[in-house]
Amino acid sequence: MGNAIPFEESNGFLLLAYKITFPICFLLNILAIYLIVFKSTREMKNYRWHLLNYQIWAASIDIFFNVLYQPVIFLPVVAMAGRGVLITNLGFSTFTCIVMYFVQSPVCSSSFNSGIVFLPSPVHCQQTD
Repeated sequence: MGNAIPFEESNGFLLLAYKITFPICFLLNILAIYLIVFKSTREMKNYRWHLLNYQIWAASIDIFFNVLYQPVIFLPVVAMAGRGVLITNLGFSTFTCIVMYFVQSPVCSSSFNSGIVFLPSPVHCQQTD
């Protein structure tokens, strides 16, 4: 057994993916909101407000995950830590971000796993002799 590898070193690709996908998701969400509000036909008069509600929630969840929280999952431990703006710059805990997601998410009852361990950031593994 050589040197221990910190958890943060293995998450570079995931954090890069968050930075790449956010502008794409943001532009697509803005385009979808524009199309729903201004280009919907008269037949969709009542239904478009339901679509707009759904699209605004989807955009807010995209912003939350790609910028504010940026979850990093450590498998096989099923542990989770966040690397987003709320945690690194504003000092929120990972648990607070998870609670904010479940309050914000309209489908929170189907996505909760009670076996998740919330780790404070930053977390490093240490080698013991």
